[in-house]
This record gives sequence, C-alpha cells and structure tokens, in this order.
Amino acid sequence: MGDYQPFRTRCEAMAEIEKMRGWYAYPQQLYLPDDPNANRQGNTWVVATRTGKGDPLYLRRDGYIR
Repeated sequence: MGDYQPFRTRCEAMAEIEKMRGWYAYPQQLYLPDDPNANRQGNTWVVATRTGKGDPLYLRRDGYIR
C-alpha cells in the first residue's frame, strides 16, 4: 500500500479538490486492495493531477503532491 490519500467516495475526493484552487486536479480510482477505504473490487478514490504530458501525480497522506 502506498502513501496515497484515499477517499471512500468520489464526492469526498471532489470536496478535497475544491480546496485545491489553482490546480488542475481530478478524482481517479486506483487499485489499492489493502486500503480500508477500498470497495469490493479493491478500488479506492484518490486525487490526481497532471503537469504537461507526464505521468499523473497524486495527493499523498502528508498533504504533498508527488
């Protein structure tokens, strides 16, 4: 399990995105089956952002994006 900031629902992730003014952020599901917020399929919602054409960066538990 990574140090992603997981959310149980998409609405919770969207509420966090609203606090991130100035970022192009979007909710995304990741397969994290060991996370307590995961659904039956093992997916949980996280906040992702993309800079340029690179790989997405994710909001982490410590509040940083990496």
